[in-house]
Amino acid sequence: MRKISLIFSLVISFLFTQNNFSPAYMASFGSVTIDGKLYNQISFRPEFSTNKIGMGFDIYLYFDEDGKLYRENWDFTSPGASFKTLVDKIYYFRYGQVFDDLYFRIGALPKVTLGQGILINQYANNIDYPQIRRAGIDLRYQFSGFKLQFIHSDLKEINKPGLIGLRTSIPIIENFNIGFSIASDFNQYNGLVDSDGDNYPDFVEPDYANDPDYHHENQFLIEELQGSNYCGYDSESDLFLDGTCENLFNDLSSEMTEDFADVMNNKDNVTGLAIDFGFELDNKFSLYTEYAQLLGKTSDPTDSNDEDLPNFDTNLGYGLIPIGMKANLGSVKLSLDYRRNSENFIFSYWNKNYDHNRIMENNGELITKESTLYKYGDQKGLNFGLEANISKYFKFSFDYEKMKGEMWNSGSCDNPDLLYENETDCESSQYLQYPDLDPEIEDNQQFGVWTPGSYKKEKNNSLYLKIEIDTSIIPQVQIAEIFYQQTNSKKPFKFEPNQNSLFGYNIGVNLSNNMILLLKGRKSYDFDGSNFKPVYNTQIETSIYF
Repeated sequence: MRKISLIFSLVISFLFTQNNFSPAYMASFGSVTIDGKLYNQISFRPEFSTNKIGMGFDIYLYFDEDGKLYRENWDFTSPGASFKTLVDKIYYFRYGQVFDDLYFRIGALPKVTLGQGILINQYANNIDYPQIRRAGIDLRYQFSGFKLQFIHSDLKEINKPGLIGLRTSIPIIENFNIGFSIASDFNQYNGLVDSDGDNYPDFVEPDYANDPDYHHENQFLIEELQGSNYCGYDSESDLFLDGTCENLFNDLSSEMTEDFADVMNNKDNVTGLAIDFGFELDNKFSLYTEYAQLLGKTSDPTDSNDEDLPNFDTNLGYGLIPIGMKANLGSVKLSLDYRRNSENFIFSYWNKNYDHNRIMENNGELITKESTLYKYGDQKGLNFGLEANISKYFKFSFDYEKMKGEMWNSGSCDNPDLLYENETDCESSQYLQYPDLDPEIEDNQQFGVWTPGSYKKEKNNSLYLKIEIDTSIIPQVQIAEIFYQQTNSKKPFKFEPNQNSLFGYNIGVNLSNNMILLLKGRKSYDFDGSNFKPVYNTQIETSIYF
């Protein structure tokens, strides 16, 4: 507790000695849900800025119903843990503006795009805030027409980010440039939630997800061996005098390693490379073209024993924007492009919802976003974007991708009573259902008939919509905004939830002078084996400005 008090004192002392900054101070009181448990929240959020520098802290304390402090966010047990704790308290640090020669922002990244957005488009590392607090960096540097941009989604997890990206842009002739981009997720399995920070994801230790001291039931058996007088355990040498106990210890340890091997030792990288060309017609209009190739492998959905079927190509594909146009008309910004892609590719792979569907659990099986790309075949279509201030009362952001082409249609079994997802189960399904049938009789009527999966003509559309209201026209309302994202859906305007659905809102109401009630909500969806169930992230707090 002394270290926590010291951090509060240092931050407050620093802020009140900065005469050259324009400070704003906010204290908030509310509640937050962490790992299904409700905590009372007290936070202090000072913010100050000049033209060049902006900084915001987020120093917070969570207390349970017994008044006990939630200490997972105040861990000073090691240098690495201390670094994460300190960085975690910086909501953002900014130097410069995006149009300056040097600009960077550390902390929350609410909206980041690389190049024209073919790989990274409106990525946000704060979509799970405050349950998960990421401290990313967006660095931009330019001189003599040369431009550089670097993105890292979370400096607290510097070796295992969900996204790391780099782009360079080089002028060829006047108003014409060429850009090169790379984006990567080094290991999608690092996206698994680890609630207690013991480096064992909750997926492999569901019974000990909030206990940093235990991750497997064998640990209790090992402790019994070590505490047994019969075994003669020597803690200094970590050996047992009794050979039987030593062998049992080794067996228990090996069993723990084997149980976790599939997840702990699994690494699955996905990378994207892109090249783009841009030509500025004048200070309002520009043209561009962009090509991207994803590197990695998706799943093979065929699961077929039929040798007559061609092998499914699991290599990831490419996307191409042959021609695109952007217009900046002051209060209105427009973009329009024609695009097409091969099999196993989607545009804007790293989008606002990436950290949520980077890796997901489905009936005990882990599914990465990369592994689902087999669903998308050859496609072509248009993408339209609009940002506009409407009647000075609304700020409207709209992005719509309309594609036509092929989508994977899973194989099916003609057995009407049960659902079989692969050929092997289907062909033996009726025998399993009616075990009295004689397996020696070669009668095709006792077996199911499997129709292999294939690509079918289908629409594949994506939508992002955000509306912000000018609250100056509404008494007592300080903030009012709502957003909706539905990607890779046949009918995104008809709300049919899937793993790519995301809905959110931010509302702030003035309670009195300098006091605001904030309501923030996010809703995404996880598949539970039969349906997509909503996952809610709601934050309610009262904020005081002084």
